[in-house]
Amino acid sequence: MKITSTAPRVVALWGVFNFVLVAVLIGFGEQPTVIAIYASAAALVEIIAVLVWLGARRQEGRTIWRQAPNGDAAVIFAAGVVLAALGICFYPYVALLAIAPLGMAALTALSDRNG
Repeated sequence: MKITSTAPRVVALWGVFNFVLVAVLIGFGEQPTVIAIYASAAALVEIIAVLVWLGARRQEGRTIWRQAPNGDAAVIFAAGVVLAALGICFYPYVALLAIAPLGMAALTALSDRNG
């Protein structure tokens, strides 16, 4: 038995559970603003589920592209830069936390380069 397109189902169920939580909020008499914000977030999750479903349908006949060789290092480096920038903007000592991801990105890039 072949299991296909489970990702759209997971995202759709996530949205359904969020709508259940909206109903719980309504039941407990939460403010309308809170209900509207949470319901719009649940609707956004359902829109993402539709996009994931469309993407899964389009990729059935496509060939899979190879991943970039240093993709991991680039993502880790970007996370470090974002952490450093936010740290500098809000609390300068938080920028010190960026040392770990930036060092990890450098080590990952060097290890990928050496083989």
